[in-house]
Amino acid sequence: MTVNLRTQQIAPSEEEWDYVLGTNLKSMFLCSKYVIPHMRTSGGGTILCISSLSGLVGNAQQASYNASKHGAIGLARCMAIDHAADNIRVNVLCPGSMNTPINLTIPEEKLAPYKNLNLQNRFAEPTEMATAALYLVSDEASFATGSVMVVDGGYTTL
Repeated sequence: MTVNLRTQQIAPSEEEWDYVLGTNLKSMFLCSKYVIPHMRTSGGGTILCISSLSGLVGNAQQASYNASKHGAIGLARCMAIDHAADNIRVNVLCPGSMNTPINLTIPEEKLAPYKNLNLQNRFAEPTEMATAALYLVSDEASFATGSVMVVDGGYTTL
């Protein structure tokens, strides 16, 4: 049993660890593993991995989630190296907090402190992340591979 000395919280269970890493990291590996041969035969392609701000920073009591999101960045960078000769680009998008349907169920006074954690004092709209993702997979980003695009309203600058 591992204890976080700062919070005295017990680390995630092995079952939680396996579930979160399976969902967030192994799934990227498996999707890529099975699409790459098809991309090779068709002359190349683009893979976009979705990480998170949690792939760039640490968060209390989120060891499994953070490890999975850090891993997504490492996996993408390795795949970019391994498949550049196949004309396959691999990039990562690290979104910040977004307005999602679940946030509509939370009172604004509870969300406000989290919105103030970035320089724009708001959450992103899903269309803002979609625009960033579309750029990374477009021909306009043809020189981007192994890149990590952070779209966080300035959170990581603070």
